[in-house]
Amino acid sequence: CAARLRVGGAPPPRNGSRLSAAPRPRELGLANWLDETVRRRVVRTGPLLPVADSDVAPLVAATPPPAPPLVERWLDGKDDVVYVSLGRMPRVAAWQATAIVRGLEDAGCAHVLWSMPPERRRALPTTLPEGFRVKTGAAVAPLVAVARPQVSLVVSHCGGGAAAEALYWGKPLLCVPFFPDQSAVARDVAAAGAGLVIDAAAA
Repeated sequence: CAARLRVGGAPPPRNGSRLSAAPRPRELGLANWLDETVRRRVVRTGPLLPVADSDVAPLVAATPPPAPPLVERWLDGKDDVVYVSLGRMPRVAAWQATAIVRGLEDAGCAHVLWSMPPERRRALPTTLPEGFRVKTGAAVAPLVAVARPQVSLVVSHCGGGAAAEALYWGKPLLCVPFFPDQSAVARDVAAAGAGLVIDAAAA
């Protein structure tokens, strides 16, 4: 599915460096404004990848953390699964959710696992393609899903943490940013050849 959508190219970086070392003028202006307004120095780092020490070792182990049994059973025997998570804050409109569903279906993505807050479930079409599964609440932690070997593509709002998790596990991203910070991360992901960006306002 990722190949059909032409997402990804060179493997995403798997080190602790930021994706883009050169801040853009708009970002420098924001940092300078914050310096002057709140009297705090702002350092833009971009998505930071996990550090393998005793505190986070379970998150970066070679073996992915276990998924809930129902999810494991659904994933069993599948490959080329698309994982969709657009975060808790963005208000995804019904037309946006429908556009994403139809786009993935048209691209031939046969297996899609979509994780979302319960109150956002009504944004999805009432009838979903057969291979789509929706999990609400904390049923599937993003890190757990992204780490699954069956997942080949992540559709994400591209918050710093979400992008870092996908990059760490080597998964290409289809970025759908809703807020300015997510747009900045999404641009860095695309510049690194680790994904594509689509406009949420025209999804």
